[in-house]
Amino acid sequence: MTGLTFLLSTAAALLQGTAPLAASQPDPSEPQSPPARTEAETPVESAVEAFGAEAQDVPQRMERESQRPREVELARIDTYFSGLDTLRAGFEQVGADGAVATGTLSLDRPGRVRFEYEAPTPILLVADGQTVAIADFDLETVDRLPIAQTPLKWLLEPDLDPASSSAVDEVSRFDGALYLSLVDPDNEIDGRVTLVFEDSDPEGPAEDMRLAGWIAVDAMGGFTEVRLTGNERGVSFNPRLFVLDDDLFERSRRTRR
Repeated sequence: MTGLTFLLSTAAALLQGTAPLAASQPDPSEPQSPPARTEAETPVESAVEAFGAEAQDVPQRMERESQRPREVELARIDTYFSGLDTLRAGFEQVGADGAVATGTLSLDRPGRVRFEYEAPTPILLVADGQTVAIADFDLETVDRLPIAQTPLKWLLEPDLDPASSSAVDEVSRFDGALYLSLVDPDNEIDGRVTLVFEDSDPEGPAEDMRLAGWIAVDAMGGFTEVRLTGNERGVSFNPRLFVLDDDLFERSRRTRR
């Protein structure tokens, strides 16, 4: 992974060398027990567990499960995004190394999103409509990149239009979920991002679908999964939420004193 080129693969991932080292990781010297399941598996978990190490082939293998025409599925996804203005959700990010980070996603389409990571991950990611900014509170640095040069463009652009987009690689249906796999046709962004929509009733309104998360596969075959929970649509956000203030780190130092 190079710089910011695969932002979405780690929930709009962090800079090279920083992600997600601050997230909680299992101690390799201690025996590990399987995590307890307190609720039904999400579509993201189901897909990853079903295909395991072959996650690179998830979209192709899931295609066999789909009985609906490609154009019908793409139109359904287009309708969903056309009606999606704002969204707030909790997220859990599981990296290729098993590291886990959690936080809150605030989405205001088009153009604006905020990934606010919980401690101990010292990262805040904000897109303001033009650029993606990643603030690292440990290093007290902010790095920026145009949205158009990151996979976040697919989530933030006003008109994804999957039916005609050259970024669409596969659309698939598996186990009550709809999957849209995207790649960069210009090869500026490595790997593949597959958006996951919970969609147990394909004949129902597209607005009833739920963005459940995404699976990202990098150029080396390593995958990161992001699961969204507690989705709230139609949220009213303060525009300042999507702006990084000049005194961001100063205020953070005062808070830690």
